[in-house]
Amino acid sequence: MKIYVLTCCAVLHLATGTELVPSHDGLRFVKPTACDERECPHGGCVFRDCNEPVSCKGGLCDFMYDVNTSFNCKSPDCGGGVCTIVEAEDGSCPGGLCNFVKPKRSLKEDYCTGGLCLVDSKGQVSSPGSLSE
Repeated sequence: MKIYVLTCCAVLHLATGTELVPSHDGLRFVKPTACDERECPHGGCVFRDCNEPVSCKGGLCDFMYDVNTSFNCKSPDCGGGVCTIVEAEDGSCPGGLCNFVKPKRSLKEDYCTGGLCLVDSKGQVSSPGSLSE
């Protein structure tokens, strides 16, 4: 599986001419994307230090924090799911299966409407219905 992912990413790199970087978890490659693009419809992007909301409809994106600038991604949204959201002020994952790494604030009850999200790689209760049980 890893060989397949690396091969696909290498072909994507050759076809698009863009520089790909390792994802936060090191399991795939993502494309650095400027914050002013605001959306990643195809997935596989990495946003860094975005002070305006950004979204990833295609999934498999990273929303990163940079200690050199002290900014983080504000209100990232992962509609496609399977994103990694690092040190964000808040965020949402309607696509599910996201990993929230060191969130800056407490997450809202509806942070993972897609289900099966992780906080610091640990499973969490993420739906209002399950909070009342």
